[in-house]
Amino acid sequence: MSLNLSAPLVAIESHAKASGLFERVIRREPLSAPGSGLTAAVWGQRLRPIALQSGLNVTSAAANFFFRVYAELAQEPAEDVDVLVFGALGDVMGRLTGDFTLGGTVSSIDLLNRHGVPMDSAMGYLTQDNKTFRTGTLLIPLIFNDVWEQVP
Repeated sequence: MSLNLSAPLVAIESHAKASGLFERVIRREPLSAPGSGLTAAVWGQRLRPIALQSGLNVTSAAANFFFRVYAELAQEPAEDVDVLVFGALGDVMGRLTGDFTLGGTVSSIDLLNRHGVPMDSAMGYLTQDNKTFRTGTLLIPLIFNDVWEQVP
């Protein structure tokens, strides 16, 4: 039994790249301001054991990944920035819903809150390196069956 958190990260990155919406897609939270155009970043945020009825002496896990879209607020026309970011979130959400197991790298995406939190998104603002970005963050809850053995 093992927990592979890298494979779903790569699968989410692949979906974002396949959309053709982003100038760049990175597998970490950016340390400096992203460039112009849409940038996407994906990273793991939370990991916890969960109770599933899949085995008597094993523990399953839930991991929350964040997928964030960044668009520099100073671009024109300004009123299109929200639509651009929100639309990109919707596109990626649809792609992930259509690949419910991320190519078999997870048991499932917890779309509808069976084990803690549903897939969800929120819009916001972020200032980094004196630049303000409109952001959209997608919470992607992943379920992994039977990852740790319980040893008495």
